[in-house]
Amino acid sequence: MINIAAALSAADAVRSHSGLELELKWPNDLMLPFASGYRKICGILSESAVRGKILDYCITGIGLNLYRTPDVPPNLKDRIGWLCEDGNEIDREKLLRLIVENFFSLIGGMERDGVEQILLAYRKKCASVGRAVRVETDTETLSGLCVGIGNEGELLLETPEGTRSFHVADVTHAAVEI
Repeated sequence: MINIAAALSAADAVRSHSGLELELKWPNDLMLPFASGYRKICGILSESAVRGKILDYCITGIGLNLYRTPDVPPNLKDRIGWLCEDGNEIDREKLLRLIVENFFSLIGGMERDGVEQILLAYRKKCASVGRAVRVETDTETLSGLCVGIGNEGELLLETPEGTRSFHVADVTHAAVEI
């Protein structure tokens, strides 16, 4: 749920600051739509430790591409994007402040009210839902239709063998929506 809060925080901050609508790819990528498809502009990673049912710590990193760099490898050229594609400037301090304020507001809401509201917001923005996807874990690779996001933030994948849920996995969107 921390990654979901971070993804929503960054997407809302970008929308508030620049007017760009980003879509979320489960569980932790922010995508910018282009004529040729989506490009990743943000990734989120959290590391945590739990003792029993107590969260000992959680460190969350948000990597947001602001400006194009000249040394982009050719194999990534059409897969990554930047907020400032057309040379416009961005107020980094203001954007960071918005992300942090949004994040702590969402975390406070989860602690106070539970996860229902954050899941509702995430489900509305998650571009993975309704798409054909490939799901890769440490032990398997499956393809199917993402039919939703579960009550713990897990991806729900419909396969010919039935519905599976994933709490941790890498997801790739297929080129065609279903």
